[in-house]
Parts: sequence; C-alpha cells; structure tokens
Amino acid sequence: MIKNRTAQLMYQTAYCTLGIVGIVASVGFFDMTFRWDFYILFTNLSNYLCVGIMFAELYQTVKKKEDSYVTACPLLKFSGVLGILLTFFVFNLLLANAANRDPADNFKVSSFFLHVVLPLMFTIDWILFYPKGQVKVSYPFWAMLFPFVYLAYVFVHAALHHFDGTIMNCKGTGPLIYPYFFLDPDKSGKLGVLMWCVALTVIFAVGGFILMGIDRLIKHFQCKTSDEETESVVTAIVSGELTGFDHSPGYSDMNGGYHCESLRRDKSGAWQIEKRDRNSLDEPEIVKTYAVSDSALAAFEQFLNDKKILALENRKESDEFVTDYSPWGYGIIFDKSASGGKKMERHSIGQYKKYSDKDYKLLKELQQEFEKLYGELISEVEEKRD
Repeated sequence: MIKNRTAQLMYQTAYCTLGIVGIVASVGFFDMTFRWDFYILFTNLSNYLCVGIMFAELYQTVKKKEDSYVTACPLLKFSGVLGILLTFFVFNLLLANAANRDPADNFKVSSFFLHVVLPLMFTIDWILFYPKGQVKVSYPFWAMLFPFVYLAYVFVHAALHHFDGTIMNCKGTGPLIYPYFFLDPDKSGKLGVLMWCVALTVIFAVGGFILMGIDRLIKHFQCKTSDEETESVVTAIVSGELTGFDHSPGYSDMNGGYHCESLRRDKSGAWQIEKRDRNSLDEPEIVKTYAVSDSALAAFEQFLNDKKILALENRKESDEFVTDYSPWGYGIIFDKSASGGKKMERHSIGQYKKYSDKDYKLLKELQQEFEKLYGELISEVEEKRD
C-alpha cells in the first residue's frame, strides 16, 4: 500500500479532473445536447458520490505534511466502491450489449468515463491508498442503504409522475421513470422487478462482505511481509554479542549542560553503567558508576531480541522541525567479528524518525528495561575545578 503524499496528490488530482469531465459529459455536453434526465441514472449518481469523496480525499492530502494513508470518509469510501463497482458490472454485463443500444455509444466520453475509467480508478484508489484492516463488520450493512435509497428514490420519482410510462427519457429509448429495464414492470413484470431488486441488493450485500474479505486479506499479507522483513533485518543485526548500550535523554537548552548513560564492561569484564551529568557550563560534571548484574544484563539482552528493538532503526526520517539542541537517542553496539562482521557495529535509534504510537510505547518499555540494570552505586566523582 502507498503512503507517499506526492503519489496520492497526483492520482487524486487526475481522478478529480477526469471526474469533472465525466460530470460534464453526463449532462450531454460532448453530445451537444442537454441530458435533462441525468438526475435519475444510478450511473451518474454513483459517480457524483465518488467524485465528491475524492475531492474530500484531495483536501485531506493537500492539508497533511507527511506521508500517510488516506483516511477520509472511510464508510462512504467503502459504500462508494461498492456502488461504483455495481455500476461497472451491471453496465458491462447487462446493459452494454442490450438490443436497443448502439454499440458505438459504449465508447462515447460519458459512457466510457462513467462506466469504466472512473469506477476502476476509484476502486484502485481504495486498494492503494487506504489503510487495510480497517473495514468493520457493520460496513456492508450500512452500505446496503445505498441501493435501498436509490430504489426508493426511483419509485418515489415514478409516483410523482403517476407511474406514467409514456413519458420518455431524453433519448426516447425508454420511460423516464424507469431508467433501467429491470426496474420497468412493463418489461420485467412486477414480480420480475421485485426479484431484480432483491437480487441486486443481495449481490450488493455479498459484494460488501467480499470487499471486507479483500481488505483483511491484503492486511494479512501486509503484516506477514512486514514481519518477515523485520525478522530478517533483526536476525541479521542481532547475530552478534552485545558490547555496549548508550542513551542520551535529550535536552533543549544551550547552556553547556549534557546528560548521558553508557553500558560497558570494565577492564575486569564486569558490566557497569557510567552516568555523566552536567546541568550547565558553570557547574561541574558528575560521573556516577553503577554495577550491573549478569542476570539483569541477560534479561535486558533478551528483551532487545524478543521485542525486535533494532527494527526501530529502519523507520523513515521525520519531517519534524529540529527543536532540541541535543535530541534523545539510543546507541546499541554489537561485536559481530565471530560471524565475519565488524568488531564494533553500532545501531542508532534517534528522535527525528517517524514512529507510530506502538513504537513510542516500545521505546518507553526500552527505557524502563534499561533502568532496571542499575545496581549498586560503585563510585561518584565530581569534576574538580580551579
């Protein structure tokens, strides 16, 4: 799936442009006539809805400043995809080859855009740019309101015209009040119309659950691919021995102060944490050294592996404005010489990356696990100044 803002802008702008052409075509502009019956056709109404949704998407994309999925009107988008696919399939399977239809009409701007180009583009937009796994079970049921409302609209409109089938549509090819043969009781019979309405509603409902299944299937493969990529990255990184861990909490002042924590082995091979703090340039540096038990270190290393902490290093760079004089960061060091790698390979997790809420929760856990390493205070040394 695509989070790229530029790609979304280009696609949405292209669709909206073609959508406007389609709307203009739907009222007969390219046929040099006025299609005054445009308001009764499901094809037109479903496309108008989709164009409106796409403009809402474009507005959202223009306003955002970072790469992310499109999230505008998710239920309407789902309903729109179902409605426009119904337009696509009903036309191309039932109406395009009707006996009273000139095949050349299928290639006119209005027909080709509204029945083929725009429906396919709108569906592809949902597949490519919307987050997957977000479709709720209730969506197919809510989406069924679309055909119900349209059918009610058609028959209320027919009632307002006293069910007079002699009033012809703009082209004179059929009654105005029954825009499609399967809604015309004179052609399909009253029972036939009822059966068609039930069948199309069932197809719409089934289509909704199929679309929900596609949504979840895509999400499943996304997660599987992501997990495999993360696993391969982390496995490649962690195939070594942990030799150090650094943490800088970050600070925004520029008065000469600094703070940092470093986990290393001393000359005897024992693990310890050295913590350095200086609040300002005018104050002395204070260095505290803490013992770290082997069991605590083993638990910490296990945490790094189990939680795949090092995968955070691969997050994309953030567009956030740099505000901290010294941003927070973690450095994790491995000795990979035994497997043919470097003696000291450092991996960094820094502040100015695009982290999800789940990532930030994991970073909080990382800090908590690191703090558990602190054992007995071994020494405290204050910088001597003249």
